[in-house]
Amino acid sequence: MLITGSVVNANTLFAYLQSVTAQQIGISPALLVAANVVGGVMGKLISLQSITIAAAATNQVGQESQILRRTLAYSLGLVVAAAVLIFVLSFVLPG
Repeated sequence: MLITGSVVNANTLFAYLQSVTAQQIGISPALLVAANVVGGVMGKLISLQSITIAAAATNQVGQESQILRRTLAYSLGLVVAAAVLIFVLSFVLPG
């Protein structure tokens, strides 16, 4: 079996394991799987492959480091927001 960097492939491989783990630790399986999806998307934002493709598609070859810096700021902000939301949904408002 080949594991790639694709969020879809990671979800296919690990969603069941995450669901079982969530049940064992007493949090929502759907929430834990969704949190993994969110994390995968955050990683995709700063993926060097994605940035290189975006630079080539927008005639910004050679500007990859600037694109990464701008994207990293958004990605970090989204990670913080997602972490807070997932924490609140997991422990403050469990359901």
